[in-house]
Amino acid sequence: MLPLWHGVTLEDLNCSEELWMQSPNNPQLRPEDRRAPTSLMKLLKLYPETLDAAGLFQRERFNAWKFLYNLIYFGPDYFRKYKSKFGLPEEVKTIPVKRTTQIPNTTLNTSPNAPAQNAEALKAFFCQTGIGDPTENPKSAPVNNQVILIFGDLLTGEQI
Repeated sequence: MLPLWHGVTLEDLNCSEELWMQSPNNPQLRPEDRRAPTSLMKLLKLYPETLDAAGLFQRERFNAWKFLYNLIYFGPDYFRKYKSKFGLPEEVKTIPVKRTTQIPNTTLNTSPNAPAQNAEALKAFFCQTGIGDPTENPKSAPVNNQVILIFGDLLTGEQI
């Protein structure tokens, strides 16, 4: 389990109902209320870029840097002489580094390869972290309208 950092508060996660009302997985969502999927082009326009003096966008500058990096470090020996002149890539909207602690959960005697077993594993993890129904366990904190962030591999996403 990883704690949230960078100013994230429980209030920030208080949006479960709003997310569910907009989710394409919600069977009660009326067809006229469904939002059209967001296209890649629309996402790319969220943060419009300007061209630099060489006529390149940020992505293109990074791709050029990565090409030169690969050429210097993995290309022919001739290009190794440029290693001392080669710098780091340009920083764009960096997130400050913060040491993150990991809180280990106990192992489970289950193989989450089916929805029921995955639900069993999640319930056990929630129990370990004190998340749950206070009527079942008085020491548990209710989820209420908060979002719980879960990550894993593709199978995890399919099974939840």
